[in-house]
Amino acid sequence: MLAGVGPYAIDRGLVRTRDPLTTIRIFNVNTAKVIEAVVPTPGGAVTYDGEARIDGVPGSGAPIVLNFLDAAGANTGKLLPTGNVVDVVDGIEVSCVDLSSPLVIVAANALGKTGYESKRELDEDAELLRRIDTLRRGAALRRRLADVTGKVLPKFALVARPRGRAQIASRYFVPWNCHSAYAVTGALCLGAAASIPGTVAHRVARPNPDAPGTIAIEHPAGQLETRISTRSAPDSGVPVFDRAGIVRTARPLLEGMVHIPDDVWSGVRAGDGR
Repeated sequence: MLAGVGPYAIDRGLVRTRDPLTTIRIFNVNTAKVIEAVVPTPGGAVTYDGEARIDGVPGSGAPIVLNFLDAAGANTGKLLPTGNVVDVVDGIEVSCVDLSSPLVIVAANALGKTGYESKRELDEDAELLRRIDTLRRGAALRRRLADVTGKVLPKFALVARPRGRAQIASRYFVPWNCHSAYAVTGALCLGAAASIPGTVAHRVARPNPDAPGTIAIEHPAGQLETRISTRSAPDSGVPVFDRAGIVRTARPLLEGMVHIPDDVWSGVRAGDGR
């Protein structure tokens, strides 16, 4: 959804364009954070056609770079809401991280999984889903989110060592079933977690010596690449995250008008509530 905001604003004449790229700053009302969208605009017009491909998304399109600026603590106010890189909940080590969205991270083998299972396998494991919800709710109490029963945040991720050329393997829960791929905000949060020494994610992540800020995530539909920009904190071993980026695509789906009969408008004006 976020990837479509920039192209829509340009198509509607809300912002000025540049050739060949237009950078748009988007204010996220939910988190009070700013996202920078870099949209291809050759000749000053949006192009939707391109060669960028995203595993789990059909077809290809023009690459839209989304940079989340100063995204740490987007929901809880802290990168590490509990103040720890690892906590123990219900006998299981978890890492609670909040960058662009709060995420509870657990090693897959701690719950008897490999981290390479399909969405269907995980969705059919009722006991696993129960354990995940217990851990998610327990972690939320520690991160001062109070009772999150029935709420979608925080999300949950199982992690494992990558099998291919990525930096980490993961299965992302939203939160009562496994995502068929990986959500943007969840991927950025996991990329940040893998960059923080001592977290559950960092323990299984494989560094990328050729591109230290690039963290690719293996998921059920393939792979997703994040671009994390950090700097050292003078008084802490936890890095400061200046921006977290990801490449997406977007295209128009539909537009139109709904014609409403006069008698409906008359009823509204008359105050009958229809």
